[in-house]
Amino acid sequence: MRAALLLLVIAGSCASQLGDLPDADKTFAAGAWHQAITRYDAAARRPELTPAERVHAWTNAGLACEKIHAPEAARLRYEHAIDPEIPTASEAALYYLAELIRDRDSARALNLYYRAAASAEKNLAREFPYRNATDRILQLSMSR
Repeated sequence: MRAALLLLVIAGSCASQLGDLPDADKTFAAGAWHQAITRYDAAARRPELTPAERVHAWTNAGLACEKIHAPEAARLRYEHAIDPEIPTASEAALYYLAELIRDRDSARALNLYYRAAASAEKNLAREFPYRNATDRILQLSMSR
């Protein structure tokens, strides 16, 4: 009986650590991109996360995917991060997704830049990604 209980405690601590958002952040900061992706993916699927925490996990997983040159994997994670859009949380993911697809789908990228800029203006007092997104809007508008 004790052995079974101990096994459950150990398994539970391993599973919770795998899906622990602060641990994923530390792994990301250390530059362990593959591990960070695994940890963020696990964290994003945890039901007790707030919507903003889930957006953070998907967005940082996308950034880690870009670090290992996996743009399609990054795109999928950014798509998760913006569905649904969470004010004060999704703006960066909108911008990063737009950056990722800008060359192959400029119309959608422009839409994403507008959404990122508008939300950052309204909800983030024009903090990131407001300026970056508005600069891209101008660039894309002038190139047409």
